[in-house]
Amino acid sequence: MSKVSAEDAVSVAALDPEKALETPREEKLQKSEILLNGDVESEGIGSLSSGGIDAIVKAVDPDDPLHPYHWKPWKKWMITAMYCTLEIYVTWSSTGVVNFLYEFEEIWHCSQQAACMVQSFFIFGNAVGPLLLGPLSDVTGRKWVYVWAMVLFVVFQIQQALARNLATMIIGSFIAGFFGSTALANVAGSIADVFDKKTIGIPMSFFVWGANAGASIGSPISESIIEHTTWRWFYWMNMIVGGVLIVLCIMMPETLPSINIGRDFFSSRLESVQGGARLIVRKTAFALAMAGKIFLTEPIVLCLGLYNGFLYGLTFLYLDGIFDIFLDKYKMSYMGANLTYLNFLVGATVVILIQPIQDYLHRQDTASHGYSRPEARFKLALLLVWLFPISLFWFAFTSNGHIHWICPVIAGGVLSVADAFLWLCMVNYIGESYPSVAGSAIAAFTFPTFIIAGVLVHLGVLMFKNMSSTWAMALLGFVSLPLVALVYVLYFFGVKIRNISKLAAKPERTVEQVEPTQVV
Repeated sequence: MSKVSAEDAVSVAALDPEKALETPREEKLQKSEILLNGDVESEGIGSLSSGGIDAIVKAVDPDDPLHPYHWKPWKKWMITAMYCTLEIYVTWSSTGVVNFLYEFEEIWHCSQQAACMVQSFFIFGNAVGPLLLGPLSDVTGRKWVYVWAMVLFVVFQIQQALARNLATMIIGSFIAGFFGSTALANVAGSIADVFDKKTIGIPMSFFVWGANAGASIGSPISESIIEHTTWRWFYWMNMIVGGVLIVLCIMMPETLPSINIGRDFFSSRLESVQGGARLIVRKTAFALAMAGKIFLTEPIVLCLGLYNGFLYGLTFLYLDGIFDIFLDKYKMSYMGANLTYLNFLVGATVVILIQPIQDYLHRQDTASHGYSRPEARFKLALLLVWLFPISLFWFAFTSNGHIHWICPVIAGGVLSVADAFLWLCMVNYIGESYPSVAGSAIAAFTFPTFIIAGVLVHLGVLMFKNMSSTWAMALLGFVSLPLVALVYVLYFFGVKIRNISKLAAKPERTVEQVEPTQVV
């Protein structure tokens, strides 16, 4: 990277203003060409996973007029609405199956733990899928990863609808979860593609809202189906809805900045069969290596993934456990007990309403430091994180059947506010800390999240079977207390941790802070 004096830069601009404006973009495309055909070729594919395509993505200029940042607001929100709808669709499958577990036990003569494997293996699929689909979308584009993944998701809805034994159901559930995970891992990357640091807060809150909304409405939807027909129609319904969403996905534009900005460059490279083959091999190597590398070498991602695994797993413990509480202790109908899940929908909506406060605090922090700090994404969380253990204790000691049912329902709503807001903070933090490989970083983040959640599905069965609901929830409250400290550690020491990382973004000086005698 060369440095020239301010006088030289002014002279160039005076002689040829258009050339001065076009030079940065040309330089970035030249850098991409060198990386793909020069330096990387000499060092081998191994270097690619640690720097090749990563460096190409870093070379993307956010000021380029072709960057999705500069799209019309209506186009950005259309993309956000579409992919959040896709997320709701996939997520409701993870909780909708809860109402079918008793049916599985009866028709296939299995234990409750065995029946729960249909749900837990779907979640395990959600964990494994992003390790490939997330990085793949970082290098080949988002759109067609969505399309083909959802096609296969729909295919395995048919397989589950026609299942004749538990093993077939479990295998189909895992594969469907694998391909459906693109709506959980890649949506955050798509939103980060089109919204910059200053405007991403509200759109990303809709991403978190979609995950909670899907989990909240899944059980009432499946209950309404099983009351009027067989559980198999839940999967036929998923097939029909999925088919419509696939058509809409095909109509969506590609959002990956490197493709929008470098479309002509990459197209010319692919005109050569040999060059195209090398590029595909390198992209595949990157996709397979990057998420695993981040998971193993980035302590920030690993810790946040473990933390969010507890939060997300707790959601399933709550959703799987509260049904019997409201059914047995409060004598509600099956549909009435399922409708109590909607408090998570309300809680996630509250998160959208309070996100502007967090955005304001982030802007204030950016103004005071001179650059955007990922740690500032946790400012409001320093307070709201305490709602997590408080709501668990609140639910534990008001769900005994002697206190009005509205008290534990409100406690669950407060829990969902803390859960959804913390998830939002973590996704924003990772997206800003690893901007060049956001899809891979979020994939590495979601891996421990869904693995822990899948395990807690089975643990929840044991807890609520062998413990009272009061002490089962209280135990979770006690366990959550030490986890509060992680938010404070990241806020106060996150900069030092990121400075150790080779992939995390380092603090950037603003234009006003750049020395006037140097133009990069």
